[in-house]
Amino acid sequence: MVFERPYEDLLVAQQTDDAAKLKLQHSLTKLTPGQMEIIKLKYFELLDYEEIADRLHLQPRTVYNKISEALKALRSHLKVLSSLYFVFF
Repeated sequence: MVFERPYEDLLVAQQTDDAAKLKLQHSLTKLTPGQMEIIKLKYFELLDYEEIADRLHLQPRTVYNKISEALKALRSHLKVLSSLYFVFF
């Protein structure tokens, strides 16, 4: 048996995905250039910690710490955006 979701459910899911993408894109603009570079290398170019370390002439542990800091900043900004979203909508 194949189950298909109603069209309205698909529309809501798409709108939710679009809103999440916009929030993430906005949050990425709040990162420092260095944070953005390291996030881009890890999550967009899919490099591992050692490859990023080699490219940026850093120790792998430093790369790990910088990614952790960037993700913390993203989470913080996304939390602020989410709370503002619920206040206004």
